Parts: sequence; structure tokens; C-alpha cells
Amino acid sequence: MYDTSVTVFSHIKALTDPQPQVRKAAAIAIAELGSQATLALPYLVKMLSDPDAGVRSAIITTLGKMHTNATLAIPSLIQLLADQDPTVKTAVSAILVQMDMATVDAIPGVLRDMDYNSWEIRQDLAQVLAHIGIKIIPTLLLMLEDHSEYIQGVAIDALAALGPPASSAIPSLIAKLIGPQSGTRWAAAQALGHMGPVAVQKLLIALEVHHENAAWIIVALGQTGATAMPALVKALENTDDLVRKAAAEAIGQIGVWAMPLAPQLLKTLTDSNAQVRHSAIWASGKLGPNVIPQLIAIAAGRNIKLRHTAIEVLGNYGPAAAAAIPTLVWNLNSSQISIRQASARALGHIGSGAIPALITALAHSKAIVRIGAVMALATMQSQASVAISTLSKLLADKNFTVRTEVIQALVAIGLPATDAPLIVAMTQDPIATVRHASAMALSKIPVKPEIAIPQLIALLADSDPDVRQAATVTLGSMGNVALDPLVKMLATSEIETRIATINAIGILGIKAITAIPNLISALLDANARVCEAAALALGGIDQQGTTAIIPLIEALISRDLYVRRAAAVSLGKIGGGAGFAVPALITTLGDPAPEVRAAAATALGFIGAEANLAIPILAQMLADADYTVRRCAESALVAIKRSRLSPT
Repeated sequence: MYDTSVTVFSHIKALTDPQPQVRKAAAIAIAELGSQATLALPYLVKMLSDPDAGVRSAIITTLGKMHTNATLAIPSLIQLLADQDPTVKTAVSAILVQMDMATVDAIPGVLRDMDYNSWEIRQDLAQVLAHIGIKIIPTLLLMLEDHSEYIQGVAIDALAALGPPASSAIPSLIAKLIGPQSGTRWAAAQALGHMGPVAVQKLLIALEVHHENAAWIIVALGQTGATAMPALVKALENTDDLVRKAAAEAIGQIGVWAMPLAPQLLKTLTDSNAQVRHSAIWASGKLGPNVIPQLIAIAAGRNIKLRHTAIEVLGNYGPAAAAAIPTLVWNLNSSQISIRQASARALGHIGSGAIPALITALAHSKAIVRIGAVMALATMQSQASVAISTLSKLLADKNFTVRTEVIQALVAIGLPATDAPLIVAMTQDPIATVRHASAMALSKIPVKPEIAIPQLIALLADSDPDVRQAATVTLGSMGNVALDPLVKMLATSEIETRIATINAIGILGIKAITAIPNLISALLDANARVCEAAALALGGIDQQGTTAIIPLIEALISRDLYVRRAAAVSLGKIGGGAGFAVPALITTLGDPAPEVRAAAATALGFIGAEANLAIPILAQMLADADYTVRRCAESALVAIKRSRLSPT
């Protein structure tokens, strides 16, 4: 129990105690010492960086009870606004508000001394200032004139948080909006928007005077909301392209409240400037479904960029854009892949209403249309289950990309177990890309193992390495039922097949423990790559090291460096159970191949305390000519020493 009856100096000493609960109790006790607590202030400030969040919170609470005497702590408290612990951040905000104007007066100096500009601190500090109230506005206006954009940003954010009560700052914010510092313009526009209707009139006056900054003023008007709509309508007719663009975007920011402006905005869809038209299309998507006919017309137009934007906006409307289905399907025939992909996504977002048209498109004479229709149906997932029958027929499509996309779509939609053999059949496809997709699909659909496993095992002998790898991964995902057929495959004479089979067994991990004798036999294979695969697999299967350690130790002296490296890696996987291999691994630290030395060092680190004998030679290896070896030796030394210190 902590003794709270001792002197302030004893409490100060206790602040450095190794136990966080003692430090916390000392901080709480200091708060009860009255005027004597001031003596502890420098120590409390220093302890604000304590690694324990509970201690930091206790110190903040104590500083709060010291009131104005704690102003010395304000710089450190401001830094704590970036603390990772939300309780600490909340406590800091509360005490800074409590310190009132002392906090405000300290802020500029503190921010200048900071060696970094934290967006998080800026936001939290602005909220603190806003909670202090409107009496800080004169100080905030002074901060707006500071040479630091960061300090200006804090002031702008605080004014935004204050909202209409800070309307006296509108002229200063407009000055920042049209000023030379681009970093403060957007923040100033946001702050003016928070001022509400009271800012509109002054922004309109500024618009008449500062034509060169009209675009930014329009942005600010858009932030003020619906009250700015008349001004925005007028801005749509401005001769300056940037102003019209900003006006369209501002209308979009207002959203559905700006629906009365739809007729004027839609006129801008034919603007002479492409950027203006692009912004107008985007804004149209925010106003509601009444603009869909105009968007459909653009989606059928000749301008590729505008079509792309219109298609994306139509997709955002979802089922409400059902009238766009024929146009979107037509766009699946575009020579531009971006248009085809956007159309497929949009049709997917529209949902079930698009399915009949997409099923019809699956029979289109052009492969790109069929592909687009398949992609759209895949986007709908289970919603497109009614299309499974038609999609399945396309597994025989003459275009291999169609077949590949169909496989992926059937997986996304959710192929029933009764239909799964359709994909199994695709493992016979003449195109490697299709066989690869089939092999991967078999791990994601409900197919009977007795149907899938023979097909996948056949793919282990595939001529394409990617197909072999896919079959390996899928077989590994099937668990024990795949083990016996895989073990039988080890007898094949084809090298690539044996390697793929061993890799598949290795993926099964400890579930393949009965295959260890077969893998040990594979360690003696005439082909070094087969030996390497077997060595790597053994480490993940024989996790206790009861059977594989001696064969792996023998593999450490293989003529092939990759086999030696694989053996060392697997002994490392076994870890603490491979203590018997330590002498052999120490010898391997002298291997001529740096990759083998690095693997041996890493393995010794994983073995831990039992590798204690390796420490002297690992220390010498810190001067190895190879950087990777040096790094692995250093990591191993740390791991062994840490393991020795850890309780057993």
C-alpha cells in the first residue's frame, strides 16, 4: 500500500518508482498537498511522458487541481493531444479548457517550438479553443496573421468550430481564402461554410471585387449551403471556366437540397470546357434521379471521359438508374476497356433489374460484350444466381477469357454443389489460364473431394508452373482427404510433379505427419530440387522434431546449397525441439554459401536457449562479409539471449 502521509519530496521520489501503480499513487497524493504541490510541478511535467497511460492520466488530473500554477505544463499538455490513449487525450482537452486564456496565450509559442506539424493535434487543439468560447476570438485573429501556416490553420479550425458566434472573423477568413497561401484556402472555405448564411453576403461582395479568386470564393459559398444557391446559379454563367467548374462542384456539395438548380446545372453538361462538363456530371449525381435521362444521353455520347463519368454516376444511383440498362449494355461493346469495366460495375450496382439484359448479352457475337456481361453478373454475387445455368454454358465458349471470367463469376455468385463438376471439367481446358482459374476455384466451391482431388492431382503434372502451384494450394486446402492420393503421387517419375506433390503435402502441415517417412525418402532423391522441397516440407510437418531431425542434419552437408539452406530453414521451423541439431548448425555457420550461413544463424535463433553454445561464433559473424549474414547473426544473438532470460 502506498503511504500518502510522507512529504512532497518523498512523493517526488516515488514518481520515478519502477512500479507504475506507485508512480500513479504518488501523482494523486501530490494533488492533495495544497500549496506545497507547486514544488513538484517540474517533476510532474517531466512525467507527462511516462510510458504508462494510467500514470499520465493521474498526473494530468493533478495538474488540473493546481489550476493556474500549472501553466508551465501547457506545452507538454498540447503535445499529449497526440497521445494514443483516448482517456489521456480526453483528460488533456479538459485541463486545457480549464486553464482558459493561459492556454490560448501559450499556444503560438508552443506551436513554433514543435519540430513537427501534427494534423491530429491541430484538430484537437482547435476544439479546445472553441470550448473556451468567443472570448478567444481576438487571439485567434492575431494567430491568423502569424507567419506559420500551421498556426493559422489551428486558428481557422477553431473559428470553424465556433461557427456563427465567430462571424466577426469573416473578413479575416475571406482574406485567407483569397490570399497567397494555398495551404489555408480550403480550411478558410470550410470555416466560412460553418458561419452559415451570415457569410454569404460578404462572400458575394468579395466575388464582385476579387475576380481573380472567384473560384475559391465559389467553393466557400458552396460550403455555406442552400442559402448560396442563387449566387451559384449566377456563377454557372460566368465567363471564367474555373468559376463555372467550382460552381458546379459547389452545387454537388450541397446535394439534394440543390435539386431546384438541376435545370441550370444540366445546361452546363454541354459546356464548352470539358472540365466544367466533368464537374457538372459529378454534381448531377448528387441531386437525385431526375437527372438520370440527361446522364444516359451523355453515357451514349462520343466523348470518352464524359461517358466514363456519366456511367459511374449512373451506377451510383443503383436500381433507380434502371432506365440506363440498355445504354450501359451497349457500352460493354466499347473499344475502351475503362468504359467496359465501368459499365459492368454500374450494371452490377443496378442489380437484379439488369439481369435479363445481361443474360441476353451473354449470347452477343462479340467476346468483349460477353466478358462485360459476365463481370457485371459477378458483381451482383448471389443476386445473380438465376443466371448460373446460362453462365455454365459459356464454360464451352470459344474465347478463353470468357471461360476464365465465367469461372470467377460462378465462384462469386456461389455455385451449388450439384453444379460444381462444371468447373472440374475445366481442368481439361487447353489454355493454362483457364486451368489455373479452375484449380483455384475448386478451393472456393462446394465440390466433393472424390471428384475434385483426382483432377487436381492430374494438374500437378501440368506443363504450366502457375497451374501446378494453383493445384498445390488447392489440394493443401482440402486437408487429410487429399493426403493418401498425394503420397501415391510421390512415386511418379516426373520431377516437376514430385516437387508440386511435396509442396502440397507441406501445405497440409501437421495433418500430413504420416507422410514423414515418404518425405525423408524424398530427401535422398537424385534431383536436388526434389530434395529441397522435401526438406522444406518436413520442418512444417514434424513440428516436434521427433523423426525428421537426423535426416535434416544429414541434409546440412548436401552438395547442393539450396538443399543445405532448406534443411537449416526447417530445423529453425522445428525450433526448440531441434536442440539436438545445434552442433551441426554451428558447423554450418562456416558454410561457403552466405545464404546457408544466414539460414543456419536464423535457425539457431529460433531454437533459443539450447543454442547457447553458438553465441561465440555468432558474435564473430557480426563481422561477416555478407550483410544478410550479419543481420541474421545479430537477430539470432538477441533471440538466444532473450530465450535464456525468459522463465521456463
